[in-house]
Amino acid sequence: MLPVKKGWISLITYYRSADLAAVVDLFYLAVHAIDSKFYSKDELEAWAAVDEKKHRMISWREKLKAPYTFLAKMDAQVVGFAHSTETGYLDLLYVHPDYQRRGVAKDLVDMVEKALAQSGVEKIETDASIAAKAFFTARGYQVVKKQKIVRRNEQLINYKMIKDL
Repeated sequence: MLPVKKGWISLITYYRSADLAAVVDLFYLAVHAIDSKFYSKDELEAWAAVDEKKHRMISWREKLKAPYTFLAKMDAQVVGFAHSTETGYLDLLYVHPDYQRRGVAKDLVDMVEKALAQSGVEKIETDASIAAKAFFTARGYQVVKKQKIVRRNEQLINYKMIKDL
C-alpha cells in the first residue's frame, strides 16, 4: 500500500466506502460544470443523468473498492477522485469545479500511475473527454483514436489514450 500524499491543496488517500455518496455527488457536479464549448447540456445530461444516481450508487459500491481508487480531500471534503482497474484502465478522474487547475488531478493520476507501476502494470489507458485530452497529453499520454459513443441518444466524443509506465 502506498503512503498517502499531502500536497499544498489536498490530501490524497485511499477510497473508503463511507465516501461513496460524496464521490457520486462530486461526479455529477464535475460533469455538469464542464464548459459548454466541449459538450452541450444534453450531452452532459446523457453522460451523467441525474435519474441514474441511485443506480450509480449501487454499481460504484463494488467498483470503487478496487485498490486503485484514490481521493483528494481538503479539510475532510472530497475534492477529487480517480479510479483505475488492476489492469491499468484509468476509468474515472473527476475534480470539484472549485478545485480545478490546482494540481488535484495531477496528484491523483500520479498516485494511480505509481501504484500501477509498482504492481507491474506496464501501460495505462483511458478514454479522455474532450475537456481532459490536453491534461493527459501534457502527461505523456498518446491519442490512439478518436471515439464516438452514444449514450441516451446523444453522441459523445472522447479519445482512447495510452501511456507507457
